[in-house]
Amino acid sequence: MRPQRVRNAPLRSQSRKTRINVRRQVVAILVVIGSDRRSLRVLLCGMETPPTRGFDYSLAFHAVFPDLGRRHSVPLVPFLLAGVALVPELNGPDGVHPNAAGALRIADTVWPYLEPLLAATTTRLEVVGVHVAVRT
Repeated sequence: MRPQRVRNAPLRSQSRKTRINVRRQVVAILVVIGSDRRSLRVLLCGMETPPTRGFDYSLAFHAVFPDLGRRHSVPLVPFLLAGVALVPELNGPDGVHPNAAGALRIADTVWPYLEPLLAATTTRLEVVGVHVAVRT
């Protein structure tokens, strides 16, 4: 049992570092945007991770985006790839990145969260998580 712990220790350590880095990067974006909250609306789009790094990692990663949404008072799309992830006909040849049909499904997922922000926004809108910034 002990050798297995030693072998898995670096993986757990790396997984924790990855999770911390994701959190730090999203926090950095939210802090910068937060300084201009009077004219910006933020929509945080959550992601999930496959269980390839273990259940504990997946569970902890699952909590990152909801936690940040609550802490920074921003609305959250729980999982950007809902209905797309692991559906072969909605992904490209790599099986990971959405194709055109997958992009339409993502738009359907995001729209109920985005529409109220657009209706209330007269200046700028930043969408975090899909690497898109729309400025009007």
